Amino acid sequence: MIALLLLLALPISVPLVNDAAARDIEKELLALPVPKGAEVVESTSQAGKIVGNGNGMQYIGALLVRSDRGIGAVSGHYATVSEDIALGVAVVASAGIERQGFHGADGFLSRPRSGDDLYVAYAFGEGPGAFFESLDLRGR
Repeated sequence: MIALLLLLALPISVPLVNDAAARDIEKELLALPVPKGAEVVESTSQAGKIVGNGNGMQYIGALLVRSDRGIGAVSGHYATVSEDIALGVAVVASAGIERQGFHGADGFLSRPRSGDDLYVAYAFGEGPGAFFESLDLRGR
């Protein structure tokens, strides 16, 4: 009976654990100070195959930031406040976010909003371990 319960719980628990790992990255980004004169419009996280080819889970957290100061100021700000996080910044307008290749992403990472003052600050992070990464079909 216990074996049957474990077998049934596995397909449900693996994606939940991986999603929680991605949410932790989003929480880390939300904890960072926002650039002066900017605002976080939306945030997201996702576990799955986000960029590239082949198999493997990836964990991403992202912020949609509105700022009239330009990408240099937004990138510079996040570079100085995120010493422990490898953070990237992309322009949303003019297909800038599309060049990042987030073909497996959802939300504003795949359907950018219009606006010259919108930027995406994103970071990839680590998952909960090989056991959960290998059993999640979203990484295939």
